[in-house]
Amino acid sequence: MDSFTVSSNLYDHILTLQPGLLGVWISVHGSSILELREPEALVCKMLYNTRASRCPNLRNNDEMYFNKARITCILPLDYTVWDGTGEGNLITYDVFTHQGSKSPSDCSSFVGSYSDNFSALMSGKEEMTNLSSCAEAYNPMG
Repeated sequence: MDSFTVSSNLYDHILTLQPGLLGVWISVHGSSILELREPEALVCKMLYNTRASRCPNLRNNDEMYFNKARITCILPLDYTVWDGTGEGNLITYDVFTHQGSKSPSDCSSFVGSYSDNFSALMSGKEEMTNLSSCAEAYNPMG
């Protein structure tokens, strides 16, 4: 039996597991972090904070308050992923892979300490997955 930890917070629970062409999409209840895992090796291919529109260096506790931008559902379609949020928004992202040694977190504008575990997972990977910098948001209320 193989396993991995998505969050070390005992109060977090996995809200969504959705298979897609690029791997398994995961979201944690109350979090705005979208995670993509490689299903065979169980390695994290991408973390993306949909509220901040950037790749974080690590998964934190998503602040300590009610997160209106939390992910409520995920629908992967080919090379896109649709996210529903607690604010009632539907956000679609184009997903692409690129060759190189930089991880999505290395390209992030997030300032903070690197997670040793995340850096170890991402180092040495030839092909990384990232979301396009241009996300479309749809809010039916305005």
